[in-house]
Amino acid sequence: MVSDNKSAIDFERRSKAACVRCRKRKTKCTGEFPCSACVQTKSECVYPRKPKRISVLDTELESLHKKVKRLEEDLKLEKLLHSDPDPSQKNWKLSVLLNSPSCELICWNLINFMKSTDEDITISPDFNFFIEEDTYDSVLSQQAALGRSPWEVVQVLSEISLFEVESCLKKTSQFMNTGYMTINPVEFRNQLQYYYSPDGVFTYRKVDSVDYFLLKVLMIVALGNVYDEKNCLSPGMPKVELPGLKYFKVVSNNLPSNFQLITFEKKNISSIFEVIELFGVVSIYCRILDKKSASCFFTLTALQLCVSINLHKDTFLSRTNKRGLDLLPNNNSRAIFWSTYCLNRFYSTRIGHPLLLSFKDVNVQFEKDYGSSDGTNKNFYETNDDIKHYIKLAQISELINVDVYNNKRKSSEYISTLFSILSLLKDWSENLPPHLQLDGNLSLSAPYSRALSSLHLNHLHHVYLTCIPISLHLAKLKISHYNKTGRLRKLELSSLPLNVQNLLIYCQQSCQQTVNIFKSLYEKKLVTVFGFTDIDYLFSVSAISIICVILDYERDDRTPASFEDNFKTCTKILSDMGESGNRIAEAKLNQITRLVEVLDPILSQLEYSLDKTSEVPVFDPTESNEMFSFVDVSQDMDQLFKLTDADLSFMEALLNEYDTILK
Repeated sequence: MVSDNKSAIDFERRSKAACVRCRKRKTKCTGEFPCSACVQTKSECVYPRKPKRISVLDTELESLHKKVKRLEEDLKLEKLLHSDPDPSQKNWKLSVLLNSPSCELICWNLINFMKSTDEDITISPDFNFFIEEDTYDSVLSQQAALGRSPWEVVQVLSEISLFEVESCLKKTSQFMNTGYMTINPVEFRNQLQYYYSPDGVFTYRKVDSVDYFLLKVLMIVALGNVYDEKNCLSPGMPKVELPGLKYFKVVSNNLPSNFQLITFEKKNISSIFEVIELFGVVSIYCRILDKKSASCFFTLTALQLCVSINLHKDTFLSRTNKRGLDLLPNNNSRAIFWSTYCLNRFYSTRIGHPLLLSFKDVNVQFEKDYGSSDGTNKNFYETNDDIKHYIKLAQISELINVDVYNNKRKSSEYISTLFSILSLLKDWSENLPPHLQLDGNLSLSAPYSRALSSLHLNHLHHVYLTCIPISLHLAKLKISHYNKTGRLRKLELSSLPLNVQNLLIYCQQSCQQTVNIFKSLYEKKLVTVFGFTDIDYLFSVSAISIICVILDYERDDRTPASFEDNFKTCTKILSDMGESGNRIAEAKLNQITRLVEVLDPILSQLEYSLDKTSEVPVFDPTESNEMFSFVDVSQDMDQLFKLTDADLSFMEALLNEYDTILK
């Protein structure tokens, strides 16, 4: 019986074709598996298989192509993030390094270029940010002498209903999003129920210690006041006092000290989470006060707390679950870490601040679950993958900070890095999903369009951050030549290497898009008197517009229509902010006015007028597709910012020998 079965199996396994080994040796094959020859030689017996017909849909093929492209981009970014400068390389003759991209510093440089006859004047001296961050020092000066007062926190909250808190949360979420807001609106609203009665009355009366969640509530109320509709710019609006200051003072008076932070109970992870989230929203209000250094301090401290409990590692959750540590209900540790990371990079890059944690040291996964959709940002996060776009932008921020403003490489590597970063930025915008793209989406509801605008304004500002060192050096070139000869030489755009042209054009296009977004927001009354970083964006576009005027190169179909119009739009909005009560906007506008006055000899010779306009910016929705799309450049994406010998030789001449460029 066994023999009969074996014969049947052998018959089924018999093959008409010879096995691979017999075919190669040109010997007769028995067709069995294994064949007799392979059995005798104890070799592996393999028969050739007929290829199966596989059909692939065009949509599947396109999806695979996109996946390959994304993986290539990730590899490109990974290579840049993990590459280390060669310590043996010497710095070049004229340092291209800006210690920071601060617009105050850009204005300082341009003014000193104009005043100095020394062509080797140092770009970016040791700049003290505290000099520029004292606008609202007087309103905070009395806080240092006060002590912690839990009773004060409870007393102030007793005057605020649950409806008011939730209204402030909605207004804050409308102007920001979870990419930079460390508090999860859904979980925050759920936690409020513990402190308020069903009819919305504050019932918590414990005053023996500070409850950090209540400090978060006060900060949300403070930010909700900042983003109230009555504080949005409109023609002829009266002056307003700094909103939310009352609540911010109470919070700043009750923040934990450094000693308290390091003496938290090891198992009290809940308190650490609360403080991390709290410091995030405190830093946002500090940014509204133009306290850049303070904002960085709070996010760095929050990031340090994340590191102290290994929140940046995937092992955190598995270890805490095994040890039974006290986690907040339904709280997502990944959400807390990545929002803190993104916010820190957002701030640190603006001032070239040293970084605490490198991205290559982070191994926590990108994915996070925000729970049910928050009504204020309906449809803004359609998938959990959206956070990846914020994290990718934060990674590029880290590259800009390290390789553009804290770079120790030789000039060729520096220039190559600039082009690589610009390529990453363009890839980032090209690969956004449809619901996160600008085209057509700014006509949607106010909460959606404002949050979407904040994301894109940040991206566009990154282009400015990357391009400003080269743009500033070109401006220095023109000013230096004017100081020597008393005349100006036009910079022929077409005479520059193609990728240098692309760098300049990309920067201008980004500024143009920034202006177009602000026109739309202004029209919808979504520009607040006291905003998160609106002043930064308006100030940087004003500075780039002035630099473009100084360069005075011939325009073509790829360049924006009018530098003057962009300048006037930005300064008009800044002027409206200043007249409505924002002293920071007023101070920034004074710096721009001072710069224009110093540059008057050049501007007059160029016949440019950069006076502020009295006209209100107008947004035409019928032009949205054209206004929010980059003008096509002459190269494919893969070649757009690829370093060439012509680019390198031009840049090295620009950095080292200004006269050779002008001959």
